[in-house]
Amino acid sequence: MISIVCVFNDQEVLDERLLGSVRLQNIPHQMLLVDNRESSFTSAAAALNWGAREATGDWVLFVHQDVAFLTPDWLLQAEQLMQSHSVDGWAGIAGRTLSGESHGFWRLTAALLGAPFAVPETVQTLDEVLLLHRRLPPGAYYFDEGVPGWHAYGVEACCRALREGARNCVLPLLIWHDSKGTNLRGLAEAHAYVWRKHRNAIPVISTTCGHLPESYTRLSRIRAGFVGRAERWVREQAYKLQGFQRAFAHGLEATLEQETAGAETVECLHRMDAQEPIQVGAFAPWPSRCRQITHRFRGLDEVNWDADCVVVAADLASQLSSRLDWLDLLAEASRRLLICMKLSDLRGRPEVWAEFRRRCQTRILASTFDGIPTALIVLEPGEEKHERRGRVNYRDERPTEHFAAGRQRENPS
Repeated sequence: MISIVCVFNDQEVLDERLLGSVRLQNIPHQMLLVDNRESSFTSAAAALNWGAREATGDWVLFVHQDVAFLTPDWLLQAEQLMQSHSVDGWAGIAGRTLSGESHGFWRLTAALLGAPFAVPETVQTLDEVLLLHRRLPPGAYYFDEGVPGWHAYGVEACCRALREGARNCVLPLLIWHDSKGTNLRGLAEAHAYVWRKHRNAIPVISTTCGHLPESYTRLSRIRAGFVGRAERWVREQAYKLQGFQRAFAHGLEATLEQETAGAETVECLHRMDAQEPIQVGAFAPWPSRCRQITHRFRGLDEVNWDADCVVVAADLASQLSSRLDWLDLLAEASRRLLICMKLSDLRGRPEVWAEFRRRCQTRILASTFDGIPTALIVLEPGEEKHERRGRVNYRDERPTEHFAAGRQRENPS
């Protein structure tokens, strides 16, 4: 059984999000609520430790009040994953590796972030939005109450687990974090405490809010000023010389939001996966307006080709053929086509980049929510199509059929 611990200060949000989804769970569980509407607790660590005193489940789940579990078997799957993969440290839904690579798949307000994966992935630290651990014996504590405020208590707990030889991981389970915004007040003080405590044992600590100690050194503050702006300008000019009209203007999510602003219906295609389609309202977490954006996880199959715009996500674009037959098919089937591709993947496929430069007028380089440089290639309706030798006319046929035929031609066996 899982014991759920939540500190709340907004009864309406708690009822609509967390409790509404918990009531739909199909296994027994224990709910432990810590009412902080009167600011009885001044730190998350103290409040959560207090709430966990009455936990009786095999596992203890610490979660924010504005989180909703998106499937009725979420708790069941979490318990099964923790047991089958022998997770001895902390588990969550979003985290970073030592190198800064982000792992996770979740809905943040109006946007869907990350990509689906099948098994728990090892990380260094986890985001505090959701943390899961095996129940500790009486007298032991989950969080260090020396961590001030409401940030980084999970980072500190993950560091302690690593020092004890345990493994922290991200679970392949989907949640909706309906956050009203990001409040970073007190983050620097909490990070500073964590760094002072663990710096001798862990040289670099990578978190979902930055790296330690780089974020708080004098050099980093200088670089964030004039020197940092100069470096970004030089970098942007270098990328523009490579063929991008805009480089690092803003994040990829905001760029997608801007480039699809005129579309009421958008289809976003991901790699083949068992995940069912997910509908969201925007590409950016906190948009100015919401629309109908459907994320599909079956490659080029079962797509609504009548949508105003089709987006090929980076996880799918990296797996498609370098011959770009699929580009012809998608361009003729959709009113507007946007292709996302990680810069690292694009550099390894120069023939694809050369073809994009010949055929697409709009080429933007931006970073994702996780900081990964990604190219956004836009093919407008009516743009001249590049003719290929031996190309057939498939204007009147289904694109998915020709994509399958193209794969058969490439693999005659």
